[in-house]
Amino acid sequence: MTAQVLESYMYKIEGSTSNTIFAEKDDLKLAVLVYTEDANIQAIHNFADHAEADKKLIIALKPLGPESHYLGIPVWSHDRFTLEVDKCKLAESERGPLILEIPELQERKNIIVEIQGTGKIIKPNIGEEDAVNLASEIKDPFKMDMQLVPMHIFGFRFTYGEVEGVESDEEFTSGLIGINAINSQATFWDEGIITIGRVEGIHHWVEPVCSQESCQDSARTEVVTRYSKTISKQIEDGAATVFERLEIKPDDATLTVEHRGLYYLPVWSIEGSGGIMQIDAVLGKSIFKEIYTF
Repeated sequence: MTAQVLESYMYKIEGSTSNTIFAEKDDLKLAVLVYTEDANIQAIHNFADHAEADKKLIIALKPLGPESHYLGIPVWSHDRFTLEVDKCKLAESERGPLILEIPELQERKNIIVEIQGTGKIIKPNIGEEDAVNLASEIKDPFKMDMQLVPMHIFGFRFTYGEVEGVESDEEFTSGLIGINAINSQATFWDEGIITIGRVEGIHHWVEPVCSQESCQDSARTEVVTRYSKTISKQIEDGAATVFERLEIKPDDATLTVEHRGLYYLPVWSIEGSGGIMQIDAVLGKSIFKEIYTF
């Protein structure tokens, strides 16, 4: 019935896949995901990432978990969809104007999507072979291990403080930051993260050392440091033009840092004849390196 509902609002169906319908009206492209019993949260994540459309809508014919609220896509419940189906069956004069109000997509920089139940491991993107290639400078690797390193993850949100003579930006900036609970190192995720319940192969868990409170303080400091910026302000002083450098920082009054939980970052630890290196298995970057000099 989804296609019939869209057609009743004068949308033209352009195509469909197993659970997604694409429609268009007045050059506005709409993608609709029908979330049924045979779908899972990964289907929603793929829809959010890859479905090309001006607007998106999820029709939840089964309940959605709380993680879906971070995706920034409007959702119709089963009851709302049933109401729309009933309206389709009415004569045009009875059902009112054909206006389908769908909110704009929200920014998706504050997302944690759990694929497997209550998974607390951040999904790795870098396999063993890729990790060895990234650690090529340690030479002749003979020992390799995956460690699951604890990270306190926080969602942050702020606006910039006001600076005299500079137009203020009232829009909120948001995102995710993780603080390593071993060494307090910070990691920012600009597009959110995916978590899983387990990883394959041999690995071991590392116990946290830093407390949630100390990591939260570090997260706040790191957000201010990363998002502070310097601008030049032009000042006319008689015949002279002077440029004044001004620093703009996140406004402390609006900055919130909310704890999302203790998660575990997969890290490849590689030892070779030339040294030791640790590779972040999510972002593919070196987070520790010791090169032997003998």
